[in-house]
Amino acid sequence: MIDVSDPRQVAASEIDVLHIHWPEKVFWDGGSFLRVIVRLFGTLKALRRLKQSGVTLVWTVHNVRPHDLAVRFKPLWTYYLSQLGELIDGFVTLSPATVDVVRQKIHWLRKTRAIYAWHPPYPREPMTRDVDSVRRDLGIGHDEYLFGFLGMIRPYKGVEELIQAFRKLEGNGYSLLIAGAPVPDEYASQIGALAAEDRRIHLVLRSLTDLEFSSYAAAADTLVLPFRDNLHSGSLVHAVSQHKTALTPETPFSRNLGEVVGREWVQTYSTPLTPEVLLSAKPAKGLPSLDALDVSDSGTKLAEFYRSLIEEKHGTAA
Repeated sequence: MIDVSDPRQVAASEIDVLHIHWPEKVFWDGGSFLRVIVRLFGTLKALRRLKQSGVTLVWTVHNVRPHDLAVRFKPLWTYYLSQLGELIDGFVTLSPATVDVVRQKIHWLRKTRAIYAWHPPYPREPMTRDVDSVRRDLGIGHDEYLFGFLGMIRPYKGVEELIQAFRKLEGNGYSLLIAGAPVPDEYASQIGALAAEDRRIHLVLRSLTDLEFSSYAAAADTLVLPFRDNLHSGSLVHAVSQHKTALTPETPFSRNLGEVVGREWVQTYSTPLTPEVLLSAKPAKGLPSLDALDVSDSGTKLAEFYRSLIEEKHGTAA
């Protein structure tokens, strides 16, 4: 296996399959509209070269569209999708129900072969501090019910709605912790302004170490993931991997994940997020069932998918 960040960096003679994870990376590095076009067409040219040389192209569709994509780039993304759809031999999603969602949302993939393979669980960091000391450092009492949002803070993740719903929650027995790096940096001022009038809201607006992440997760009673638009969620998998109850909108992915790990671990709601929805969350007991997410199962499934696509291509060629 070769890990490459750009298809232009690999020769067809080195690989049988190119597995693409983030084709939207062409938009990530920013720059002028012209620079993005150059990256995009360079990527497509490299993919066509590999395809014409017999390489099988597989795409794990993490999102049906890039998050927070600038309006000026949306027509370009549509064109890019149409070209990818013609090149891709097979695609992968991260739950059973999202295969059909992708076919509906990306019509260029409607007849493309597909499988799902669960996102593997994240490792749990060993706790070196007790929960009370973590809460004490944050200024949160041990008997307060703590809602938490952890990880990168971006507009599509619904943190503003979470703050607004929490502020309507009456009583001093509740706290809200929002911890992670805002993207873009200036988004921090919006979050800070929204939270400023409620002393029960605690902000840690910077990148977290793995230990801080696990410590804050352990300190929370419920992790709230109020994403506005997502196909899959690594954050949701991370929450259950940390053995924490997650509250999140009802989506095909969240529903499927709850079915395999336990519905008490993935508690869902229909938008909008309200104080009543927050109060409906209850910490799960015991442990989530993570066996279905085992990486060895996904690895075996992917290997078989690669093999079948290669055999099909050779059979067609013959």
